[in-house]
Amino acid sequence: MPATKKASKRYRIIDSLLTNKARKFPSLRDMADACLEEFGEEVSLSSIEKDLAAMRNDIDLGYFAPIKYNRTHNGYQYTEEEYTILGIPLNEEDKLALRYAAAILKQFKKDAMVSFFEDTIEKLDNFVHFGLEPKHKIQFEYQPNVKGRALIPEILKAIENRQILKFDYQSGHAPEKGVKHREIVPYLLKEYRNRWYVLSYHIAKKDVRTWALDRIQNLNIGNRFKDILPEFDHDSYFKYSFGITKHNDGKPEVLSYSFAPSEKHYLLAQPLHHSQEVLIDNEEEFRISIYVYPCEELERTIRSYGELVRKV
Repeated sequence: MPATKKASKRYRIIDSLLTNKARKFPSLRDMADACLEEFGEEVSLSSIEKDLAAMRNDIDLGYFAPIKYNRTHNGYQYTEEEYTILGIPLNEEDKLALRYAAAILKQFKKDAMVSFFEDTIEKLDNFVHFGLEPKHKIQFEYQPNVKGRALIPEILKAIENRQILKFDYQSGHAPEKGVKHREIVPYLLKEYRNRWYVLSYHIAKKDVRTWALDRIQNLNIGNRFKDILPEFDHDSYFKYSFGITKHNDGKPEVLSYSFAPSEKHYLLAQPLHHSQEVLIDNEEEFRISIYVYPCEELERTIRSYGELVRKV
C-alpha cells in the first residue's frame, strides 16, 4: 500500500537524521522531536517504530533500508555508510545512459564551464563504474580556448542568486565609443556559433540586453538585486530572432529568398529558421520565406550562399 504524504515526509526526516554525520545514532525520541518540529504535532514513538519497520521491510516502498539499533550508543544507524532512501534505483538501461552522459561531459572536462560541475562528473563516473568508453562512440564538436567562456561559472552563480554583474564592455558595433561600465542582472547564458552571450536586465536602461562574453572585461559580482525583476521568457524573446540578435524596438518581417534547386535538400534538412515555409519548389528555383527580425547575422548567412541565392 502506498505511503501517505505525512508518512513519506516522516521517512525523509528519519533518513536525514540517520545520514547526519555530525549527530550520529538518533534515538526514537530524536526522530519524534524532529517530526514534531516539522509538522507542529506530536508523533508517537510507536509510529516512529512502525516507520522504521516499513523502511526496512515494506515491498511497496522498496527502500529495504539497512537500519539497525546500536546498543552501545542507544540509537539507530544505517549499517551501509553511504545509504539513503533518496538514492534512485537504476536499471541497466539507466546506467548505460548515465555512463554516456558522464563520458560526454568528461570530453569537455578541461573547459572552464564544465569544470564548474567537476565534482558531480566525478561522482557520476564513480557511481556508474565506467566499463566502456562511450566517448569513442560519440564525438562532439568542440572549440578550445574560446574567449569569455571562463566567465561562465561566475555568471551561472549570479543567475542562480539574482546578483548584479558589474563589468566594462567594448561594443562590437561602435568600437570608437571605447569601453563603458555596465551593470546588469543576468537572465540566461546562450551559445551561438561557438560564442557565448549573456541575456540580461539592463539596470540603467530598464530593458533586456545581450552581451558577448568575449567583450566583457573586469567582471565583478555585486549584491543581490532587490527590486522587482521583470519576468523573462527566452522562448518568446527569441521566437522571431535569427541567431542572437533581437532589437527591442523592432518588428519581425516576412523575408523571401530564392535559392538554386541544388540547395533544397540542405534547407529542408537544416531550415534557416523555424518559421521557414516553402513557396516554390521546381526545377528552376527553391523559394522560401521566413518571419524574423532583419539583422546583420541573417545578411551574413545569406551572403555566404553567393550566387546560389537572391532576395525576392
